[in-house]
Amino acid sequence: GWYNPAREPSVGDVGRDLLGGLLGLSLLALRDRRIFGGPQVAPLVVGTAAAVILLAPPSQAAAAYALRAANFPELVRFRFPLDLYFLEARGSSIRRLSLPERWSGGRSVPALAVKLECEKWPGVALVEPASDWRGFSVLTLDLVNPGDQPLELTLRILDRAHDWRFEDRYNGRLLLPPRSRELYRIPLEEIASAPDRRRMDLAQIADLLLFQTGGAEGGEFYLARIALE
Repeated sequence: GWYNPAREPSVGDVGRDLLGGLLGLSLLALRDRRIFGGPQVAPLVVGTAAAVILLAPPSQAAAAYALRAANFPELVRFRFPLDLYFLEARGSSIRRLSLPERWSGGRSVPALAVKLECEKWPGVALVEPASDWRGFSVLTLDLVNPGDQPLELTLRILDRAHDWRFEDRYNGRLLLPPRSRELYRIPLEEIASAPDRRRMDLAQIADLLLFQTGGAEGGEFYLARIALE
């Protein structure tokens, strides 16, 4: 994964260290009865609890990667809480919901509600998406603007070779009319040719960000689907 040199120690780090210490002491106590003279139930319970808590995050991650692979070529879906694992709210809050009947045509359509809370570039990021987009020709986005004002969004896509210049990525403008549901179909050739000095590597897509760049501050939009075709 990506390394962030600015990351600072957290309470979670301390908690994981303590759990690791408890697990180690419990295993040692189970091995050597002189450490804990009484019944071995206590170290067994403590060690088991510590192991379960420590293994929960990697187990969740493994399940999220498996679900991502099963969903492909849909890049993200919203049927289960685990579908949100690779999504990151930025200047916004997100929640799963079923599209209101007005936008769903009477069908059950799982979607993501993105409430825009920050004044500057609020949105949602798909971090570490399925990276190999070769063999497909179009990226589709199914979006709803339930508000009374137009909403301008920017779709930003970058690959692992991105040098963090604005010109070295794809930046696409999506204009959502008020009270509308729109399906956007973006040719992958357009995305691949977006960087100014090279072609984007469609086998190494690293990040997708959808954020507000125009329209009234605040508001909300629904994201029903992001997929490759």
